[in-house]
Amino acid sequence: PAKKPRAPRPPPRRVAPPAGPAAAPSPSKPQVDLSTPSGGPLQELSPNVPNSGAAALSPAAEGKRPRPAEPGSAAKRQRSSAAGPVVALSGFKDSTDPAMALYTTRAKQDIVKMIQQLGGTVASGRSDRLEGDVTHVIAAPSSRTIKVLGAALTGKWVLGAHWIHECATADQWVSEAGFGFCGDADRMRGKKVFVSEQFHAQAKKSKDRMNHVTDLVVHYGQGQIVHELQDADMVFVGPREGASPYPGKDARTWEQFIEYLYPSTQLVLNHP
Repeated sequence: PAKKPRAPRPPPRRVAPPAGPAAAPSPSKPQVDLSTPSGGPLQELSPNVPNSGAAALSPAAEGKRPRPAEPGSAAKRQRSSAAGPVVALSGFKDSTDPAMALYTTRAKQDIVKMIQQLGGTVASGRSDRLEGDVTHVIAAPSSRTIKVLGAALTGKWVLGAHWIHECATADQWVSEAGFGFCGDADRMRGKKVFVSEQFHAQAKKSKDRMNHVTDLVVHYGQGQIVHELQDADMVFVGPREGASPYPGKDARTWEQFIEYLYPSTQLVLNHP
């Protein structure tokens, strides 16, 4: 009889060597892609985004995040104007002079109440500084404080206390015309001022004179202090110096400069 064919043998089984303890999988870390689509340099992190490894926000994304308005910014001034004037007071003090009857300490308290009852705001802060959101300054007769001069240089209204009393009588804010004047924000803008040696020597005798020069020319006036005479439009000179050493320049003493910012004719209009 024919022999049956043998079935093919299965391949030999390979026995794997005993495995050691399995290594623990490393924890996965979130990856942040800081590359730019064009492969260019990395973008700087936005100053408003913490540097925690996250990519910088695009300008479009940042535009969706409301940012708080800076003090004195246009947004803050618009909010203040919508709610009523922001009023600063200057030159109030106790006096027996009848012309100062509306500018005593007691009168100041009454004016503050009137402003608030009309829906306005009384500016707070340092007494010798003009806050950026102020719209009106109520000043005593002949008052030429740094606050008043700052208002004259930044386009603010400088008014007498009569205006507040008139508004209180009408129970509404009335026109400022006839009660004062509105400053000129371009009065010193871009002007270059040179300070002479004699002015410096005189300024040392007056407390904070040079600080006031910087405040009025640079901070409020948006001008510059220059160190070369040839670059100057205006020169601050000493009281006995005169303009002759500075031909072609607008030479002024400190008193003449104050008169230039806040003319005496306006003082009369300020207090009818």
